[in-house]
Order: sequence, then structure tokens, then C-alpha cells
Amino acid sequence: MNKKQNEMYILKSVYKTEKYKEVKQIEEPDFIITNHSNIKFGVEVTEYYYSETDARLRKIQNYFQDLINHERYGHKQDKKQLERNRGY
Repeated sequence: MNKKQNEMYILKSVYKTEKYKEVKQIEEPDFIITNHSNIKFGVEVTEYYYSETDARLRKIQNYFQDLINHERYGHKQDKKQLERNRGY
């Protein structure tokens, strides 16, 4: 998937694009969206994470190793989130 396709995928996962009058993909911002009252707003896609836990795992260096090896949770919700994903 190229950059533009990925941006569109992320946009559609956040906004129900079919409910808008127009969704125009441009460079800056990534999208101009027009509603049915002709009000326009811009959307810039930066990063997309499935959860706050997912973001910490991807962005905080050695966070996964700290969780597994030392059971150090930076946020108590991470423990619950990860336990749910393990199937407990």
C-alpha cells in the first residue's frame, strides 16, 4: 500500500467518508472534507495506533522488554489491555 492509499485507509477508519459531500485528497493537509452544509475542514494524517498501549509499545524504546522481563507497566491500563489480548 502506498502512502496515499494508507492515508485514505486511516481516514476511512476514523471518518465515515460516505456521509460527507466531498472528500478531496491533496498534499497539505492530506484531505479537505466538505459536509452537506458546505463547511470545509482539513485533516492531516500523522500516525494511527489501535490503542494507547499499541502506541507505547511502538514508540517507547524497550517498553516491550520491560513488560515481559520485568513486568514494568508504564500505565496500569497496559496490563489489562495486554492480558485481554492474551485471552485471559
